[in-house]
Amino acid sequence: MYNALVCNFEALINEEEAIPMELMLIIDKLRTNNIKLIVTTTKNYEDILAYNKSYPFLDYIIAYNGALVYDVNKEKVIYNKPLATTILNKIKTSFSSYQLLFHTWNNKTYQVEVANISTPKFLKIISTENIKVNNYTEHKNHYLFNENTDLLLAVNKIKKSNFSVLAIGLNKGDKKNLEKFSTKFYVTSCYEIISKLKTYFNFLKN
Repeated sequence: MYNALVCNFEALINEEEAIPMELMLIIDKLRTNNIKLIVTTTKNYEDILAYNKSYPFLDYIIAYNGALVYDVNKEKVIYNKPLATTILNKIKTSFSSYQLLFHTWNNKTYQVEVANISTPKFLKIISTENIKVNNYTEHKNHYLFNENTDLLLAVNKIKKSNFSVLAIGLNKGDKKNLEKFSTKFYVTSCYEIISKLKTYFNFLKN
């Protein structure tokens, strides 16, 4: 039996950026059975909390691709790893001719987004400039720098003993992020999640 579900937040929402009611009821049933819901996002955790106000359904938020973990129930950050100042300055200098978006929390930068740059150009710059950073990811034609894109490491900051995790990601973009999880599946949209979850949790079939 799994104790937690780790899911890309974008896999939960539909075209209107809302979670379908049928899926919300499934999530509620999972949490009633003591299965925690952990969502991952490239955004700040505060952006995701807005969805939790009218119908609470979250237990943890892994923000900035793993660089920060927020405990929703205790209302506190339990893990964070901002970009090192040397790396941050190197990114600013190397990509000075591009639009840079800085994702910050508590006056520290956790993620830098390089906007509208081609993949060949991006890879050439980080190679030429010898930018050392734990990871970077491509997201909607932008590139994101942060110090931890290892989502399993972020989940381990939450884990208790005998904590078994089922991971869910999007077919496009999540395969690298979830490669270290032993049990996982991928979907193209939120509408696929319900039927797939029923193959893992028998109580959802009733």
